[in-house]
Amino acid sequence: MKMKLLQQLKSRVTLSGARPTLFGAGARVFALASQLLILIIMSRLLPKSDFGDAMIVFTIYRLLNLGIGSGFGSIVLYHVGRKAGDAVLDIQLMRTVSLAGAIFSIVVAFFAVQAAPTIASLFSKQGMTFWLVSMSPMIVFGSLLQITASSFDGRSQVTRSIIITELMPNVIRILGFSALALFGLGGAWISVVLWVALALPWLVDVLRLFRTGVPGLAPLTLWDIRYGAWLGLFPLLGQQLQGIDMLLVGALFSSDMAAEYSIASRLASFYPFLMQIVSRTITPKMGALLHDGDLPGFQREMQTLRYSSLLTTAGLAAAIIIASPLVAHLSGDYMAAIPIMVALVIAPLIRTMFVGIDIALRMRGHGAALAGMAGISGLCLVVLSWALHGLLGIYALPVAMAVSAISINWAVSAQISRSGIHIFDNFMSLPIGVACVVLSVVPVLLSPMPAAVAAATVLAVLAVLAYVMQRHRRHGL
Repeated sequence: MKMKLLQQLKSRVTLSGARPTLFGAGARVFALASQLLILIIMSRLLPKSDFGDAMIVFTIYRLLNLGIGSGFGSIVLYHVGRKAGDAVLDIQLMRTVSLAGAIFSIVVAFFAVQAAPTIASLFSKQGMTFWLVSMSPMIVFGSLLQITASSFDGRSQVTRSIIITELMPNVIRILGFSALALFGLGGAWISVVLWVALALPWLVDVLRLFRTGVPGLAPLTLWDIRYGAWLGLFPLLGQQLQGIDMLLVGALFSSDMAAEYSIASRLASFYPFLMQIVSRTITPKMGALLHDGDLPGFQREMQTLRYSSLLTTAGLAAAIIIASPLVAHLSGDYMAAIPIMVALVIAPLIRTMFVGIDIALRMRGHGAALAGMAGISGLCLVVLSWALHGLLGIYALPVAMAVSAISINWAVSAQISRSGIHIFDNFMSLPIGVACVVLSVVPVLLSPMPAAVAAATVLAVLAVLAYVMQRHRRHGL
């Protein structure tokens, strides 16, 4: 009787832990479909060069959102996550952090508008000036929404976080861009849809901060500010896909090439999305294990995360790449984006071998280490891309991402292993390495359609292998 009760309890716990992941998977499917629709509509509403300029500006402001929002939001995630999702502390901290984040982001937006012509001239693309001004509210509302996401993650409310910070913006974008297509509107209206899609979801959640039952603000210490500053630099410097890469493309290539790369990189940015859901779900639990000094428990969760990451990354990438020819066709003249998409899957696959590094550092309070890791990785991307673009063209960026991913993560994981936390798993490295080699030659040897089929097949096989390996280890076979 007791054994049956324990088995039922274990089953319920497992199902409860799986719900956020399953819901996240459904949300990612919807997000993918909505992003595809938005990309298609935007590419139809704008000439190719204007679309390229708009996507460069969108990337700049998205990077600012990640930097500001993650910097302030990490303070909430750190304190609330380590105190089992304390709701009172969360509201008090959110009041303080949201106010500080709003002031800071408004100042940044003001300077972005004032410097718009200068920024555009740095990229030698004067068409960017219009988008830099009209999209500027994104800096404020995107940063505040990012802070909101960190609050939900700190309380392990991943499902609600997905609804408010991901599903709602995508629904608003779909409705807004569909209306623009229906009425033949473009230009500034595109910018309005983009920032309103961030503002409305933030307004939905911010109302809880005015609850009278929870008094006052939570003070911030100098350590909090320093920690948040380092972790603000981490995504700002480490956002290689749909981040630093788009800035490099804007500086090194034409607006038309920027348009093609933006399609490829936007779709490629979804490759690790399911892995991120799993990681976000498990981060508070792993932080509590570290806080309690339970390294064996932390290591067990890490092993589960490794296999889940490879399975979800390879599986989702296979599905996206096999659908890419349809998206490229509907978007217009964008078939050249498909080989770029194939090359961009290599770096995410390499990172699955080192998954958990950011969790180990973040939940131990090592914000400076994370920022340093991101800074070196970003510098590697910039230097290698700049050095190789004359030889490899646009493929210099995927090559630089892959080199950066394996070298920086290897060095950091070796350092972390000295504290008893083992990140790298030799058992997984061989099949991932073979897949990466095959995927690196596919864009060179094959035309877009065969390249998509071949890459999707390799990734599907890798996903199945990850599933088999996970079961093999779980049952000790």
